[in-house]
Amino acid sequence: MATKSWDDIKRQRPTSSKARDAAHLDNVAEDLGIPLAELRRFADLTQVELAHRLLVTQPSVSEIERSDSPAVPTVRR
Repeated sequence: MATKSWDDIKRQRPTSSKARDAAHLDNVAEDLGIPLAELRRFADLTQVELAHRLLVTQPSVSEIERSDSPAVPTVRR
C-alpha cells in the first residue's frame, strides 16, 4: 500500500458545500444510523425547509423519511 501525500488527501476531499453536506450526511446515515426525520427535527427544520436546502421536493423528503432503510445514494440524491 502506497502512502499518500497531504496534497493527494486534500485533493480528494469534497470542495463544494453541497459535496461536504452530502459527505457529512453519508457519515451520519451510515455510521450512526440516525433516521433522517430525527436529524431534521433535531435541526428544527420542516420537511419543506429541508427540501429547499437539499434542492429536492417535500414529497421526496417525506418518501425518504418513510422508507424503512433508505439507501445512502437515495439520501445523497
